[in-house]
Amino acid sequence: MKKTKRIFGFVMILCLAICTSIVFAACTKKGDYPNYRNPNTTSSEYDGKYVISVVSAGGLNLDGVRVSAMKNGTAQLSGISHNGVIELSLPADEYILKVDESTLPEGYYVPEDADFRTTPNLASAKISLPSRIITTTADSGKRYALGDVMHDFGFVETNGTRYTLSEILSRKKAVMLNFWYTTCVPCQQEFPAIQKAYEAYGDKIEIIALSAQDGMSKIRSFKETFNLTFYMGPDQAGITSLFNISGFPTTIIVDRYGVVAYRDSGSVSLESTWMALFNRYTADNYTQEVNPDDAPDTPVERVKPDASLSMPTSAVMAAAVNGNGAEDKVDNYRPETSEPDAEYSWPWLIGNDEEGAYAYASNAGTNYTFAILYVDLHLQTGDVVSYWYNVNTETDKDLLYVQVDGAVVARHSGNSEGWKREYGIYVANYPVTVTLSFCYIKDQLETVEGDAAKIKAITISDITDADGALDQQVSAVDSIPLSDGKYDVQLIAPGSADNDSIYYKYVYTDADGKEAQSILFADINNATYWAEKRMGPTFIAEG
Repeated sequence: MKKTKRIFGFVMILCLAICTSIVFAACTKKGDYPNYRNPNTTSSEYDGKYVISVVSAGGLNLDGVRVSAMKNGTAQLSGISHNGVIELSLPADEYILKVDESTLPEGYYVPEDADFRTTPNLASAKISLPSRIITTTADSGKRYALGDVMHDFGFVETNGTRYTLSEILSRKKAVMLNFWYTTCVPCQQEFPAIQKAYEAYGDKIEIIALSAQDGMSKIRSFKETFNLTFYMGPDQAGITSLFNISGFPTTIIVDRYGVVAYRDSGSVSLESTWMALFNRYTADNYTQEVNPDDAPDTPVERVKPDASLSMPTSAVMAAAVNGNGAEDKVDNYRPETSEPDAEYSWPWLIGNDEEGAYAYASNAGTNYTFAILYVDLHLQTGDVVSYWYNVNTETDKDLLYVQVDGAVVARHSGNSEGWKREYGIYVANYPVTVTLSFCYIKDQLETVEGDAAKIKAITISDITDADGALDQQVSAVDSIPLSDGKYDVQLIAPGSADNDSIYYKYVYTDADGKEAQSILFADINNATYWAEKRMGPTFIAEG
C-alpha cells in the first residue's frame, strides 16, 4: 500500500549494515542529508563571505526571507534566502541581522527577544524562526501543501464538546488528522490498529478523525461500535476540501510547530506501523522533515523498546542458554550498552517450551526494531562453537544475524519449522576469547503471525569429536593433535622461488565412516589466517 511504502520503504541491504556497523560498532549518521535539512554552516574562519542560514525552529529551510546586515542602524547589504541560505560579501565585523517580517512565510514570526548577528571571525550565522497555528480562518480557496503552517479551525466531538486545533496542539506534541467516512471499508480496517497505537501515545499525540459525509449520530454510533477513544466528528469547517482530499482514508500530521509535516493515503492495519509514525513525530529530538512526492522514501525513527522489559542477569541467561561444554567457557551475557544504540535495542528474554528453556528476542511482532544479545566465549585450540535456533519471520526481510567479533557467521530468516542446529560457526585455532552476538532486525513492512527469533544450547565441543560439516579455515601448519588417525594433513606441493604457494590435503573420515578430503591453501608471502592469528600484524607487514 502507498502509505506503508511511504512510511516504511526499507532496503534490505540496510539490515547487514545496521548489524555490522550501527548495532555492533556505533550508530553512524547518514552522509547525505536531504535538501530541506540545515546546510552545513559549521564554524570556520571568516574568508570574506558570510553564509547565513534561515531555518524554522525545527530545522526546515525557509526561502524568500529578506535579511539585512545592519551597522549603526544602517543596512550595509541585504539578501533573500534560497534553499535556506543567504550569502553576503562584507568586511569582517559584527552585523545585526534584521529580518523583513513582511517576507516571512505565513505563520512564522520573529521573537521579541531575537538577537541575530554575525561575528568578525566566523563565516556562518543562523536565523531560527518559530511558527505557530495561524489564528485566522483559512480562506475557502486555500489548498494546504506540505510545509505550510495550518490555520486554526474548530470541530465538535461526539460528546458535544467543541475543540480547536490550536488548543489541542498547545497540550500535545503533534496532531493527526484522519479523513474518513462510516461506510469506508479501508477506513474501518485501519481504525483498530490506530486505536492501539493511540493508547500507547495518546499522552503525546491527538487524533482528530473528521468525516465530511456523515452526521454526528452516525459518527457517534460508529465510534461506539469500534470502541474508539480519540476525537471524532463531522467536518463542519470544510478541512477536507482545504486539503483537496479525494481518497479515503487520508492521514495528515500537523507537527508541534503547526506545520503540515506528513500526508499520505491508504489503509494500514499494522499497529507497529502507526506506533513508528507516532514515535517519529512525538520524539523529544524531533526535527522537521516533510515528505514531498518527489522525495525519496525516508524511514521513520526506530521504535524504542518497552520500558518495562529488561534482560535477566547473566547467570539466569547462562542457566537457560548454555549447552554441553559451555561451563566456564560461555559467560557474560549482556544487552547493548553503547549509546545511542542502547536506547533502541530491545532485550532478549527467557522463555520455555516442552523442550526446555531458551532465549528470545523481545522485539518480535514490532516492526522497525532490533534486539541484541552479547556473550563471551573463552575457547581453547580446537574448540567448536554451535547453537540451536528457531525462527518464524518474514522471509529475507526480518533476519536473525549471528556474529563472532563483528563478523557475520550465520543469518536466519523465514520459518525454520522448529528447532534447528547451527553447527561449527567458529573453530578456535588457538586459545582465544571472542564475543558471540545475536541480532534480530525487524524491517518496516510486514510481520508474520507467530513472529519469533529464539536461540538455545550454545555448545562447545572438540574438533576431534566433530559430528557435522565444518566450513572453517584451520591452519595446516598448526599441527593440531588429532587422535586415532581420524584426521591427517598431508603436504601436496611445497613452495618454491617460482611458486610460493603451499597446498595441503586434509584427509578425514566423515560421519558415515567414509574417507573424505579437502584442500587447504597457504600463501606464505602474504597475510594468512595463521599468520594474522599467530604472528600478528607486524609479521604480516614485514612479509
